[in-house]
Amino acid sequence: MASTIQVRANPYEALTEQEILDKLKKSREHAAQGMYKEAAEVSRDLRGKYDL
Repeated sequence: MASTIQVRANPYEALTEQEILDKLKKSREHAAQGMYKEAAEVSRDLRGKYDL
């Protein structure tokens, strides 16, 4: 699958409905491929990184 990276001129600009749906589709594809981290693991990593 070819991947393209799109950079928005203003990162704070509201996303269109289609952009949100595209991001959701990509997120679901990644999750189906096992490309995700559990929230607890992310939290543990951040706490360790910043000594919290």
